Amino acid sequence: MKVFKIMFVEDNINNVKAREAIIKGIKGCECSFYLTGEDALKGLLENDFNLILMDLNLPDINGYELIKIIKNKKFTSHIPVIFVTGVYMTEADKKRGYELGAVDYIFKPCTEIELTNKIFQYRNSYYEIQELMEELIKKNVDLKKQNQILRKNYYEIEFLNFHDNLTQLYSRNYFKTFINGIDIEKRLPFALMVIDINKLKVINDVFGHKKGDEVIVSTAKFLTETFEKHGVIFRWEGDEFLVFMPNVKNELAKKIYLGIIDFVNIPAKGFEISLSAGLSFINDKKEADNIVKLIEITENKMYRNKLLNVNSNRGCFLETLKESLFEKDFETKMHTERVKNILLVVAKKMNLKADIVDEITLIALLHDIGKLAIPEEILMKKEKLTNDEWELIKQHPEKGYNICITIPELRSVAEKILAHHERFDGKGYPKGLKGDEIPLLSRMLSIADSYDVMVSGRPYQKAKTHKEAIDEIIRCKGTQFDPELVEWFISIML
Repeated sequence: MKVFKIMFVEDNINNVKAREAIIKGIKGCECSFYLTGEDALKGLLENDFNLILMDLNLPDINGYELIKIIKNKKFTSHIPVIFVTGVYMTEADKKRGYELGAVDYIFKPCTEIELTNKIFQYRNSYYEIQELMEELIKKNVDLKKQNQILRKNYYEIEFLNFHDNLTQLYSRNYFKTFINGIDIEKRLPFALMVIDINKLKVINDVFGHKKGDEVIVSTAKFLTETFEKHGVIFRWEGDEFLVFMPNVKNELAKKIYLGIIDFVNIPAKGFEISLSAGLSFINDKKEADNIVKLIEITENKMYRNKLLNVNSNRGCFLETLKESLFEKDFETKMHTERVKNILLVVAKKMNLKADIVDEITLIALLHDIGKLAIPEEILMKKEKLTNDEWELIKQHPEKGYNICITIPELRSVAEKILAHHERFDGKGYPKGLKGDEIPLLSRMLSIADSYDVMVSGRPYQKAKTHKEAIDEIIRCKGTQFDPELVEWFISIML
């Protein structure tokens, strides 16, 4: 059994001799006596003690100061200290000793039994701890081995929980942990991008899910290379990915976005795959706090972009809708293309965001979709329209609104299509909206639409020259058209 070493700090030589005789009679104990605090500190450097018995009144330093020094040293702070004193102590005095690190008090004069019992108490505790330590040391090797196995299993489980098994990208499960673990304000400005693989369902249905999985993996590889230094990619669901781009400039985010929606050559075992995407750019702390809402907005932008992509199922649906109208009135097809091209030039000049450009394209292509509900003989009539016929024609914005509002991906443009025949002075139709009450894109469309109608003509209206059309738009500035947008339009068209 290991010897239990006691340090006794006492300046009274008679007390030292008496205590020494008592402690020598305790089996397994060894005691060293020191007359001053300075000697005690030197002794602590030379020996490993298991218990310190200390008088409060020493010739060179009081017990409170000495215990402070002992407890502040790393190699002695663990040793239990018992104060031995003959001075009367209040509860406050005792509390001070306990706060400094003392574990107990022995008050003089103390009997042999009292001193022996205190030493037995701490010696027995020491031996119990030693036995436990030896047992723990024996088990430590096995525990280390088990710990290594558990740690390996933990990391494997954590990886599977936070990563997509197919692509090895982060999973949707990890996104909440990721967002909660970062200081979102320090990541401003940031961008969110939702990316979708077009026609993946067709590939799965025709060629099997194995081929579909190969497409997903090759897409993940392409996205990893694209966003290597710019974003964190999550596989959001089946054919959809989410990208978080921290501390990114709007120009860079837009450039990457345009590269993704233009890229149509992702090889996957002989297939060419295209992507649709939605982009949101955030530089406001308040806006950034509602990340769930931002993802929903970005996802809706992706669906709008998907409508414009003829390689997607939704794009095919849009094409079918347009073709139904164009079969009825071929001139409308040419008109919508011209209006779209004019608006895209204006949008580029105004440096509008990419998702707004997608919306402009949709509005340009669908603004006359309500004419599906107008009889063909009225649309193609060469003579001047009657008042009743004109009232029917004027219903096409509402008819277009009713079509678009029933299709989730087109709801965002429904109000703009409804308002594209409103006038800046409030004298338009169908609601008589005025000024900024009219959506910006509707005001833009109104100018481009009117210009193309004037220069192209209608069965019932002779075409104007470019100059005549421009003069008419200038003349109607502030009445029919937004004066500020007219300036943009004229600067581009002249």
